[in-house]
Order: sequence, then structure tokens, then C-alpha cells
Amino acid sequence: MKRQLPSQLMETEFLTLSSQRAPLSEAVRLAAQLMLQKAVELEVSDFLGRGHYERKGEENLRGYRNGYEDKQVQTGEGPLHLKMPQVRETVEAFDSEWLKSLVRRSKKLA
Repeated sequence: MKRQLPSQLMETEFLTLSSQRAPLSEAVRLAAQLMLQKAVELEVSDFLGRGHYERKGEENLRGYRNGYEDKQVQTGEGPLHLKMPQVRETVEAFDSEWLKSLVRRSKKLA
């Protein structure tokens, strides 16, 4: 069985939630979590120069994916739980621009 990306699992959860007629606030929180997860996964793909499960010649490798680490991001709607992709054997450390922009406190959180 092929492994699924965390965003694919969240997408399934989101679609299940919509069919259960869950509260709007829960749907908005889960949608924000899904969008942020996908954005971070795309950032890692750009950083490494290849998609998930893609292989290139050894001379073009910039590093490897190395699993996921749980991360919590505080928002005005409450905490979002993400799976942060980990990378190894890269020249520079991966740092998500999306998460850097969310770290600053909004007026609602302050």
C-alpha cells in the first residue's frame, strides 16, 4: 500500500466532515489546516526540487524527505495541528515561509 501525504488524509477527513453537517467553525478550522498543510508540502517540494516519491539522478539531489514532525500553530480560531515535513542532507535548513508569517501574533490573538 502506498503511503499517503498528511494533506491527503486531512482532505478525506474534511470531506467526511462536510457530509456530517458539522458546525461551520469546525469546517473553517479544518479547511485552514488543510490549506496550510498543502502549502508546506509544496514548499518542501520546491525546496528539494522534486515532488513526493520522485527520484532524480544522484548529481541533482538536494536532500531527502525524512518523515514528519507534529507542529501546532496558534490562530484566532484555535490551534491548527500540522505534520511538518522533515528534510535531511541539505546544504541549508528548510524553514517554511508560511509558518514564519503565522508566527507573528495577530490583534485577535494578542
